[in-house]
Amino acid sequence: MTSRLHRIHNATMLVRGAEDQVLPASYNALFANGIKGPVRTIEIEDAGHLPEIDNPEDLVREINAFLLDQEN
Repeated sequence: MTSRLHRIHNATMLVRGAEDQVLPASYNALFANGIKGPVRTIEIEDAGHLPEIDNPEDLVREINAFLLDQEN
């Protein structure tokens, strides 16, 4: 999968839960380095591998901020 990341030229937000026990934080750096477009890396506090379940409020806030930044 990482061999195709260079095809992404759009703004991208990478999200992980701060307490994720499935994927290490180093994966976000690996993915971010492969993407050609601008990348925002977000770590959601009080969340594991599924931040949309563990801390949906913070996740939605981060998504909204990312989308608003894309409008400017």
